Amino acid sequence: MEQHNISSLKGYSLIFFPIYEQSHCYVMCININNKTLDILDNKILEEGMRRENKYYDYPEKLLGAFSVYMDSLGHKLKRPLTEYNVRIIEMPWRNNKSNTDCGIYTMKHMETYHAKKRWGCGLETDNDDILKQLRLKYSGEIISGKQNQKKADVNVKSSRWAHATN
Repeated sequence: MEQHNISSLKGYSLIFFPIYEQSHCYVMCININNKTLDILDNKILEEGMRRENKYYDYPEKLLGAFSVYMDSLGHKLKRPLTEYNVRIIEMPWRNNKSNTDCGIYTMKHMETYHAKKRWGCGLETDNDDILKQLRLKYSGEIISGKQNQKKADVNVKSSRWAHATN
């Protein structure tokens, strides 16, 4: 937040945290309006498994750490974040088929989640073609993004490669 010069949470309702844990990516989203921490995970929680067995105490730790951070900036919240309910968001496109595309799902979820009941982000149960398109889209955005400090090098190398293959 400091990087983007945000001095207040006023006007913000969702705060996204991409999580990478045990070779899996998913999103934890602090939902200020609903007073919840929403877990956006493309993997289905196995039947009979408790949330704590998959996500451990990470939601509570995130809420606690973000509360400490907000306090350090002088922000006083009406309700402590540690009192927020944790919920796993149900999504019809969730499946346990893919072990390699969780990063793509994570980016798509952060790009499109708005915490409304009807959330259509363009994903389906069978996502093979959609995931291929998203891999290309996100790769292109990362490579050509102004934050990419290697952008100029990549452009030079790709131009050389393009000329050499023609």
